Amino acid sequence: MLVALLLPPALAILLATRVPPLHEAEMLLRLDAPQEALAEAALLREQAPRVTDATAGPPRMDILAEGRVLRLVLPHPDPAAATAQVEAMVRAWLTARERFWSDAEATRLAARLAALEEEARATTARLGALDLEREAAAAIAHRQRLAERLDALAAQRAAATGRLAAAEAALAAQPGRVLGAVERSNAPLVEEPRTLLTRLLAERARMRAQYQPDAPMLAELEARITDARRALAQASGQRVETAREERNPLLDGLAGQVLDARIARDALAEEIAETTRLRAEAEARAAALLAALEPGRERAALAARLAARPVQQAAPVGVPEAATLRPGTTHPGRLWVAAGVALGLLCALLLGALLTRWRAVFLHPAEAERATGLAGLGAMPAQGRAGTPLAIASLAVQLLDGAPPGHAQMVQFLGTAAGDGRDAAARALAVELARTHGLSVALIDLDGDGRRHLATLGDPAQPPIPSPEGVFAHATGVPRLWVTYQRREAALMTPHALEAGVLHMADRLRSAFDVCVLIGGKEMDHYARRRLSALVDGNILVVGCGRTRGPAAQEMIGQVQSGGGRFFGLFWTEGARTA
Repeated sequence: MLVALLLPPALAILLATRVPPLHEAEMLLRLDAPQEALAEAALLREQAPRVTDATAGPPRMDILAEGRVLRLVLPHPDPAAATAQVEAMVRAWLTARERFWSDAEATRLAARLAALEEEARATTARLGALDLEREAAAAIAHRQRLAERLDALAAQRAAATGRLAAAEAALAAQPGRVLGAVERSNAPLVEEPRTLLTRLLAERARMRAQYQPDAPMLAELEARITDARRALAQASGQRVETAREERNPLLDGLAGQVLDARIARDALAEEIAETTRLRAEAEARAAALLAALEPGRERAALAARLAARPVQQAAPVGVPEAATLRPGTTHPGRLWVAAGVALGLLCALLLGALLTRWRAVFLHPAEAERATGLAGLGAMPAQGRAGTPLAIASLAVQLLDGAPPGHAQMVQFLGTAAGDGRDAAARALAVELARTHGLSVALIDLDGDGRRHLATLGDPAQPPIPSPEGVFAHATGVPRLWVTYQRREAALMTPHALEAGVLHMADRLRSAFDVCVLIGGKEMDHYARRRLSALVDGNILVVGCGRTRGPAAQEMIGQVQSGGGRFFGLFWTEGARTA
């Protein structure tokens, strides 16, 4: 960023030192036709490339006294060359002025104007337009109206398509026939069974007169009579019920809606096609009219020049004998340096904005809170300051206030980068809980060895002392503060430990100490780490200034929360990790 800020001014200063100072030569020209001052200045500027060299600066023309005086100024490193080239420009201007307004030039301009007039008449006749400008404006307005009409028709066609789809869906959902009426009668349905039984009895009487009593035909007839009597008895308890179906009356209305919607859609499609064709024709006509207007501008300019020719020929100019030098010199160095400083500031601002957008690490606590969605629990200043940081004292109070009565808390500090200060923050919290609040605290370092904390907390040079629950810990110089030794508690996160063993170890730690402060690793690379993050009462994400990357922090939060773990919040640290 410093290079972007200083490089443009340095280059501007270097260029300014290589450019010599410029002398300015000037000449005042008197014009008797003030209305043509701009045309005279343009003609004078056209002569500069022919008579000036590469070291000369761009000429400047100033119109003074309401167009009656034209001042020519030319900067040049050599004063003699400046005056000579100004005088040469004026001579070339006078020559070009006479040649420009000669009879041959006027004849050429008149011929060109006549050709343009003839071309304009032919174009007007071909397009059938009396006034090209008015016709062009009308064609553009007509094209715009057709475009708006096309947009409206497209919206109407979309609505008609929607109505058609809804009507077709409603029609498809309706059944073809529906129940029209149901008729019920109290009279039993016995006519057919009684008729059958009567016929069978008559048949039996006839056959008895013709056959012996033990004839097989009579036995079969008796069985049929028995069945008929049984059917008659069943029919005596039934009532007549007749159901009549008819065509669904809703089908006609829905079919009519479908037909109307389809007709409307097809009509809109045809109208859109016709409007599209008309719009194409309008665009073609507008383009042709606009193209026909282009020669009209050249024709107006030629007519103005020819009309001004008598005035220019009759308007002499006053030219002094020699050019004069202005006192002093000019140098573009100051302007270049100012432009370089402005460019440097602009480059620095743009580079800073790009670096801020591309930066992946956190530099402010509020930025980390917004990116992670976690509440800030405090910010610990850089290491080396005396006394307990206020953020650590506040964090200890927050944890104790949120703990259920009689419950031994387990808190894990997590981080994503080496040197983010989570070991220093955990150690400071353990010291605050033991020294200020009088609690028995175990500091469990799962990211290293407990020995590295003894250099800061004091080593009484005694072997680890097991608690009554069988947890080995090393006493420190701070009363009621122990540091686990030789990582016997590593079963909390070893990939081979079963959940029952981990829960048993956690219960032993809760029984032995009032608070357990764990220092977790910087990755959630296996199931045991995620299980531990869910087992503890809460996790604290340590964010180191300029060290913790946003994507890594968000990935860790997602892994912990997907495993069932919860976060108390994030803790900001300024200092680097200390052993």
